[in-house]
Amino acid sequence: MSIWQSETKLNISADPDAIWHRWSTPDLWPQDDPDTRAAFLEVPAAAGVSGWAQPRRGPRSALTVTRADQPSALDFRSSFPGATMSFEHELTPIDDTGYAMTHRLVFEGPLAGIWGRLIGASIARGFPSVMGSIVRNAGGHIT
Repeated sequence: MSIWQSETKLNISADPDAIWHRWSTPDLWPQDDPDTRAAFLEVPAAAGVSGWAQPRRGPRSALTVTRADQPSALDFRSSFPGATMSFEHELTPIDDTGYAMTHRLVFEGPLAGIWGRLIGASIARGFPSVMGSIVRNAGGHIT
């Protein structure tokens, strides 16, 4: 099976519950990500919950929550022809006041490399900005 992936990791100081709130509340996603027009997710966020995301350019994509470990991890998966796309979000303590925040995009399947080049690289380039917005809107800062 072919895999394409990209990740960004930032050290942050923020309330983990505030980060979780930004990750798990799709009405807030367009505030944090200028490439997201709208999104919906059944609440509360839990494994198996479904929803959708509408990018500014391109079709609406159905998504399913594959991991929901409040406040440390929230992952979504969408299906594409010949591949699945996963957005993985992790928050890991690194000391008494800080966390490593990771956003990872993974395409798996026979056409993973093609999807990675077509849309994955562009999405991943936006991770630092999106993550910075999440942290600031959650009342934290990048360390």
